[in-house]
Amino acid sequence: EDNIIHQHEKIEFNFPEGSEKEKIIIADNTTAIAGNLNQDEIKTGKKKIIETAEKIIKCTDCILHKNSKKVPGIGKIFSEIFVITGPVSDEEENFGFPLVGEAGDFFKKWMDAIKINPNDVFITNLLKCVPKNTIVTRDIIESCWEYIDIQLEIIKPKIILTLGQLSLSSVKKTMYDLKIHHGELIYYKNFKVIPTYHPSDVLKDKNLKKDVWEDLKKLIKILRESNN
Repeated sequence: EDNIIHQHEKIEFNFPEGSEKEKIIIADNTTAIAGNLNQDEIKTGKKKIIETAEKIIKCTDCILHKNSKKVPGIGKIFSEIFVITGPVSDEEENFGFPLVGEAGDFFKKWMDAIKINPNDVFITNLLKCVPKNTIVTRDIIESCWEYIDIQLEIIKPKIILTLGQLSLSSVKKTMYDLKIHHGELIYYKNFKVIPTYHPSDVLKDKNLKKDVWEDLKKLIKILRESNN
């Protein structure tokens, strides 16, 4: 958890489409994350993630750094699931973590629904600063994407989950319509990617819940196959 007490416990994320017959069962994720890594490898990974976070905090590579507090990312080192959410929001900047508040509570319910401990994923923002009144350009995204590449190289996840239109298009390096391609298995370098909607999108439009459920089922199926 992010050690922040959230006040949004009434949010529901029930999947009527998910019957008992359809229930997904996978190996305990906390155990799976450790894999065959020894303590030295885990210690080295943590050190690299901390060093990367320090670089992000000091970053001046684009104009967004001037008026924004950086949000490097949070989660389990060597997580099997790497989540790329949208640019840092004002609320995320305030808390210092990605996916907080109502959207964050909602996302945790998503993970619970597919039997994944929310603590066992790594989450990072597409842009580590709040865009505020700045138009987000390709150069700004590419500048920040360098840090995502570093984080991916350290964590080496089995699958990436992108949240929202901008995150998906940034992975594809071109406009890629989320309404058409959500839940579609794509690749970034050697990493498998499943795109879905951002929790805030679903909070605004409950009709998207069914699409998200199907996307999450695909994600967990791919993860389960990777572990076999």
